[in-house]
Amino acid sequence: MKKIAPEQVSQFNADFVKIFTSGLGVGLVILGYSYTHTFFRSFGLSLFQLDMAWIDILFRGVALFQDWRVAAVFSATILAGSILFSARNLVGATAKVAIISFTVFGFVVAATWGGQVLGYQHARSIWQDGAGKVAFCQLTSDRTQLKDLASGINELSLQQRIRLVYQSKDHTFLAPVYQTVREGQKTGEAYVIPTSAISFCRVIGS
Repeated sequence: MKKIAPEQVSQFNADFVKIFTSGLGVGLVILGYSYTHTFFRSFGLSLFQLDMAWIDILFRGVALFQDWRVAAVFSATILAGSILFSARNLVGATAKVAIISFTVFGFVVAATWGGQVLGYQHARSIWQDGAGKVAFCQLTSDRTQLKDLASGINELSLQQRIRLVYQSKDHTFLAPVYQTVREGQKTGEAYVIPTSAISFCRVIGS
């Protein structure tokens, strides 16, 4: 067996740390973005409407590691990537590039797919099953153009069928919980209300 020089070991460790750190970082960003995009699209909302900071999206990806499925998939991807990366010195230069590319590609695919699955599941659990933050919001009485919407939201609030999806400085996003879900229904809906038009909101949940 060919003996590996200490310099080669050091170079290998340095390369592995760089690839691992880059792959994990990219994976977290993509996981957070994929999850956030899918979650809000399930309510008919675009991320451009939310004016959400990138750090919020990244934190959502990090927070998803509390789900054992995310931790398991990332661990399996890291293990497979480590094995492939370790074997790169047994092949030629072209194969080395291919192995590194597929390792990073594995992180990207796992993060994108995982974010989409969890985003859809979490959104559906709100508009179908009533999960999330129960909200009781009162709109200001001087907004006559919101009169019909206010009465509808008040009625849903009394039935505890309104959930707070997201709130920014400019807009508040509320989602109704459906009493019945149509066969084949894949999405919910949301009310986009100017935050300035809300007198107060009582929110229950975490």
